[in-house]
Amino acid sequence: LTQVLSILNTMEQDVSVGRSRKEAEEILMTQLASLEELFSVQELRDIQYDGMILPSLVSPFIECYYLPKYWNEKASLFDEKEESSSHVCREIVTNICHLAKCICSHAKDKEQHERTQQLIYTLVTQHVVPRVKHAFQSTLSWDPLVQVEDGLRLYESLIDSVQENEKDMQ
Repeated sequence: LTQVLSILNTMEQDVSVGRSRKEAEEILMTQLASLEELFSVQELRDIQYDGMILPSLVSPFIECYYLPKYWNEKASLFDEKEESSSHVCREIVTNICHLAKCICSHAKDKEQHERTQQLIYTLVTQHVVPRVKHAFQSTLSWDPLVQVEDGLRLYESLIDSVQENEKDMQ
């Protein structure tokens, strides 16, 4: 438990330091590998590492490095001043898929594919879908009478980017 706490403290400090995304990603991979080495395969299953713990550990990294500042809870996804929402959505999903592939790359072939898909699903549903849902429900950010095409593009982009990344994994 002392080793686990030490690794978690290091991860927390690394996110707050303000490193470049590439450097932070390398450190994250090293820390996660160190953490996984502490447990047997059965122990990782018992503590629900892939489904619960891993997404929780990766979330601060995604919030810090993968979600653009204007894509926060208060900002509008349909703000014409910013990049198109569909492009931003596609970029974020692609980055999340890349991160999941890197994290799960050391597992065996079949196990790697299953772990990666589970992690992508969890991270996209935790970070991307709530923001898209919030944007569609907010009358301040999306007017369904005026911005029909923007809404459709965002929805299609989310689905397309997940499907494209899923094809790349096969």
